[in-house]
This record gives sequence, C-alpha cells and structure tokens, in this order.
Amino acid sequence: VMAYPGPLELPERYRFSVDFSFAKLVSDDKRPLVRIRVRKSLERFQDFYTGWLAYSSDGLEERVLLYRIEHILRMEKRLSEAN
Repeated sequence: VMAYPGPLELPERYRFSVDFSFAKLVSDDKRPLVRIRVRKSLERFQDFYTGWLAYSSDGLEERVLLYRIEHILRMEKRLSEAN
C-alpha cells in the first residue's frame, strides 16, 4: 500500500470509487438504528505488468460524507416533528 498521492497529473491513470452500505438494526431498548458504512478506494495504474496499485485512505472524505448524511437525517427528523 502506497502513500496517498498529491495533485493528480494524469487523471486517467486513477480509479476512484465510493461504496455505501446500510443496515437496519434494533437497539437493546427497541429503538430503530441504521448503520452506515462508507468505503472509498483509490487505485493508480502503474504499468501493463504491475496493473492497478491501491492507495490507503486517510478517512477524511468518508468522515465528511457521514457527517453530511447525519446532518440531512437530523434536518429530516426535525422537519417531520414540526409537521
């Protein structure tokens, strides 16, 4: 696993994907819960023989996405309580 790259000089040499998974859970006191997982992968094409090399994530984008999802869910809950 390599260090996270700087600015991308050749964007076509990189592959980027973000995967979300959601699971509906129930807590001990019967409250509904939702677990959200965010996985980001970044790969760089090295050459024909080596292929794609993975970069480890710093986790920042994943945390930002989870924060935004949480913010939207809280806004939705407040709006539904107001009506």
